[in-house]
Amino acid sequence: MRIDPKLEPYRAAMRAFRQALAQAPSLIPPLETAEDVARFRALGDPAFPEEALALPLERRSAPGPSGEIPLRLFRPRAPRALYVDFHGGGFCMGWAAQKDAQNARIAQAAEVAVASADYRLAPEHPFPAGPDDCESAALFALEKLCPELGVDSILLGGDSAGASLAALTALRLRERGLASRVLGLVLVYGVFDLSMTPSTRQAVDTPLVDARAARMFNDHYLPGRSAEERRDPAISPLYADLRGLPPALFLVGECDPLLDDTLFLQARFEAAGIEAPLHVFPDSPHGFASLPSPVGEVAEGLMRDFVRSRLARQEVGRT
Repeated sequence: MRIDPKLEPYRAAMRAFRQALAQAPSLIPPLETAEDVARFRALGDPAFPEEALALPLERRSAPGPSGEIPLRLFRPRAPRALYVDFHGGGFCMGWAAQKDAQNARIAQAAEVAVASADYRLAPEHPFPAGPDDCESAALFALEKLCPELGVDSILLGGDSAGASLAALTALRLRERGLASRVLGLVLVYGVFDLSMTPSTRQAVDTPLVDARAARMFNDHYLPGRSAEERRDPAISPLYADLRGLPPALFLVGECDPLLDDTLFLQARFEAAGIEAPLHVFPDSPHGFASLPSPVGEVAEGLMRDFVRSRLARQEVGRT
């Protein structure tokens, strides 16, 4: 495993952060039933005050297979592309609004419009509802938002379950012949094998996500499916044919139960001849890029820099 040497100075601070997180009350209670999930969601949408965001929020919607898909859009003055983001939450929880602050900052700093989608969630809407909505949101971005914004291309990204959905969406767009319009993928501690990789199966009492929580989320999302069925490339991007996909940025923590998911998929990208920079953050748990951790700004900076590099590569290709 390759630890990014530039991140080693953060090791002690991240160890202390991870230990404090482990000692705190669980942020995700047992969610064994649909009623448990509903009660947890009822605690509320963690939206940021709109006046505190770096850019104004625009509420839009995309047509989906089961109705309108809410979108949250941030546009800088002169966007160079459109970044479509999918939130995390184990395919069962979460809101696009939880990433408003980060998405607005990335939009402003990287000169890209950012649209985030509220896709349908399990257990009410198990697979393939979430991926279907994400594909619909990406198609709307390409067909409607890009012309409106005066751009040609999109990037796809997400964290945790959202990273899985971003990868699946890229695969679906490739099958539609649209791969050339996807500049890159930003995949942050994603779940890429729904049958569970060794690091996930062996995780005990790790902050935010452990083996029990991962199994619970996966069972809500994929009820009745065996481990072998969960390795279907349409479900688990780790097993997909990756040829034709764009470069991907991979971020993950050394102490994340989903560490193997990232290491394995990143290795498959490289084996397919696709540029796939990897940054493993020392002593870092799942969720470090979204939580107020000592490396949160560093992670966001790497995302921003990757987006800028893909935009620069696009512009060189046009000359």
